[in-house]
Amino acid sequence: MLRLSRLRLSKPVLGAAAVLALAIAVWAAIPAVAPKPALAASLPPGALMTLESPNFAALLHAWNASPEQTAWLASANYSAFTNSRLFTRLGDAQTEFESAAATTGGFGPDFLQQIAGHESIFAWYDISRLEFLYISHLPPGRAAKIELLQQRAKFSRRESGGTTFYLKTTGSSAPNAEDAVSGPSAPRTVAFALRGDWLVLATREDLIANALLLMQTPGASLAGEGWYTAAEAAAPPRHGDLHMLLDLQRIAATPAFRTYWVQRNVTETRQYRAAVVDLFREPNSFREERALLPLIASDPPLQPDLASLEALVPDRAGVYRVVAQPTPQAALNALDEKLLTRAITSTARDTSAPTPDLSAPDPGRASDLETRIDTVSAAPEAASAATAPLLQALASAGLIAILTVDRAEPRAAAAGLFIPIRSAVILRAANAWNAPELQAALLTTLRSHLTVGAVGLAWTPAPGGTLSLGPSSPFSLLVDGNTAILANDPALMADILARSTATAPSQPATYLAAFRHTQARPGYARLTSALAHTATGSSPGATGTPIPDFPGDSPDFFAGSVGSLSDAFRSLATERIVERRDGPLTHQTVTYTWQPK
Repeated sequence: MLRLSRLRLSKPVLGAAAVLALAIAVWAAIPAVAPKPALAASLPPGALMTLESPNFAALLHAWNASPEQTAWLASANYSAFTNSRLFTRLGDAQTEFESAAATTGGFGPDFLQQIAGHESIFAWYDISRLEFLYISHLPPGRAAKIELLQQRAKFSRRESGGTTFYLKTTGSSAPNAEDAVSGPSAPRTVAFALRGDWLVLATREDLIANALLLMQTPGASLAGEGWYTAAEAAAPPRHGDLHMLLDLQRIAATPAFRTYWVQRNVTETRQYRAAVVDLFREPNSFREERALLPLIASDPPLQPDLASLEALVPDRAGVYRVVAQPTPQAALNALDEKLLTRAITSTARDTSAPTPDLSAPDPGRASDLETRIDTVSAAPEAASAATAPLLQALASAGLIAILTVDRAEPRAAAAGLFIPIRSAVILRAANAWNAPELQAALLTTLRSHLTVGAVGLAWTPAPGGTLSLGPSSPFSLLVDGNTAILANDPALMADILARSTATAPSQPATYLAAFRHTQARPGYARLTSALAHTATGSSPGATGTPIPDFPGDSPDFFAGSVGSLSDAFRSLATERIVERRDGPLTHQTVTYTWQPK
C-alpha cells in the first residue's frame, strides 16, 4: 500500500520529489489529460527512472487539500518516519541544496508549489547522489514568482542550446569519496533555466546542458534507449495521470535501492529488465496498470479461471489470495502457515548448560528498520515424515490453484484479550481428490501437534457434509470432486459453502489477491492495541482505541506506527491485484477502492 497536509514534509521535499509526485495521485480527482510524448525526448540518456504527469500542479494541489495528508502528518507513522535514517539523510541533503542556492525560502513546500507546472517529467539519474532532472511547463507569468529564478544574479551563467542557464555548486571538504557523496559536506549543484514557459531544473551541470540541447535539436536521448522504448511499447495506449518507467536492471544493482527498498524482493526484481506503471483516477477508485518486462523471455504459464475460487470468499473476509499452478511444496507451506502448525515452532533440545554471555549487546530501536531490511531470513525447515504423506497427496492431485482466506472475529472475543484469526485453504485440482488418502495424510500431519499416539483424533461427520475432528480441534474438511476445503473454524467453513453457487465474470490469471481494509481495520486496531498494552493509554485515537504513551520518539510499530497509518487512510475500502501473462510480459492491475465521501 502506498503511504504518505499542507505538505509540510520538513526537509526531504527536494530529495523525495519523485515519491511525493506518486503519492499525490492517491487523492487527486481531476480529469486526466493525455501527456505529450515529446518530454522524454528532452531527457539525456542514462536515467534510472522517469515519472511523468500531464498536470503535476493539479495533483499537488489535490494532495495538499486532502484530509488524508493532514491526518498522516499528525500520525505516529509520520513521527516514526521523521526519526528514520532515510528521513535524516534526505533532510541533510536538502539543507545542502538550500545552502548552494542561498534562497531565503529554501526548497520547502512553497518552492514545490511554485515549480509545479502542467506537463511535467522527473528523471532520476543517481539515487545515492540525488542527481535528477525536472522539466515542467509553467503557466504564463508563473516563472516571475519563483524565488530561485529571482536570485539568478547570484549564480554563474552558462549557455546551451541557445538558452542561458544558471549554476551554483558548493565546495567539499570531505576526506574521502564516500563522504563526498553522502556526508554533511557533500558537494551539491543547483542548476536551472527557463526556455519559454518551460522550467528546467537539475542537480548536475551536464544534465541541464544536454537537456537544453535536446530541446533545441533532437538527438540521442533517453527515449531512444532500449529499455525505455521496450517499456513504452508495453504501456497502455493512453497514459495515466502518472506514467512511470523504470530500468529495473540498473535500479536493482544500486546500493541505495538494496538498502532502502522495504519490500525485500531484490532477487525477484532482478528477473525483470524494465517496468512501466500507469495510474488512472476513476470515480471512487484508482487503478494501476503495470507491465513487467522479463530479462529472459519464457513461455507463458497456464492461466486458469480464478473467478470461481474468488467467488467463494465470504463478505467479511479481510484478506485473501489465489495462486495459480502452485507447486505441491508451496501448497503444503500455505496449509502449514494457515492451518496445520500455525504458531508452532520447532526447538532443539539441549542438555548442556549455555555458555554465559556477559556482554551488553545493543538491542536496537524501531527506527533501525531501514538499516536491517537486507537481513536474510532463515531457510524453511525440510519436510518431515509427518508431512510427507500430505505432500504426496498434493502432488498426485495435480493442483490448478490454491485460495487462502483470513478474517478477524472481533465479536467472538468481546470480553477477551486477543482477536481470533480464522483461516481457510481451498485447493482446486485437475483430478478428483482421493478423499481417504487426503484425510489420512492430514491426520498424520496433525497428530504430531494435537495428540500422542493418535489417541482421540479421528474424522467425524459434521453439518453440511463436512468432516471435523470433534471437540478436540475446530479443524473442518470438505472434499467435493476436485475441490478440497479446509478451515480452522466451522462458521467460516459454513460461510464458504454458502457461496458455492455464487458466480463471477471469468478471470484468467496467474495470481489474484485482495485486502479489505474496511473489514480488517477494527479487529486489527483492537488486537494491536492489546499487544501494545494500551489499556492505560491516553485519549482514544481515530479508531476509538486508546493511543499508547510511548517513551521518546519510538512509537510501537504495530499499534502506533502502522495503526496510525491505517487511521490516516481510513477511507480506503479495498485493494485488489490481478496478475496475468501476455506473451513474455507480466501484467498487473491494482485497483484501490475508496469509500464515497
